[in-house]
Amino acid sequence: AGESVQDALRRELLEEVNLTVRECARLLSIPHDYGDKKVLLDVWIVNIYSGEATGREGQPVKWASMSELDDHDFPDANQAIISALKTLLYPV
Repeated sequence: AGESVQDALRRELLEEVNLTVRECARLLSIPHDYGDKKVLLDVWIVNIYSGEATGREGQPVKWASMSELDDHDFPDANQAIISALKTLLYPV
């Protein structure tokens, strides 16, 4: 409570993957209904950060290029994020 979205993003990325967010910008919000639960993904682009990504809670971390994203399985709600990134980075 009382924490801005940007502050939550900064806190979570530092806690989870050891990255300090220096600059970020909102990309989109995605409401998604999985049937048994509804989620709202508030998606941000981190433009400037410091630190080296490591799974601080034992989770695997991997940087992937845009072309590699199609080789990975993501939850259904994440497909809109990948599409938005492709449009942002590779506009037609």
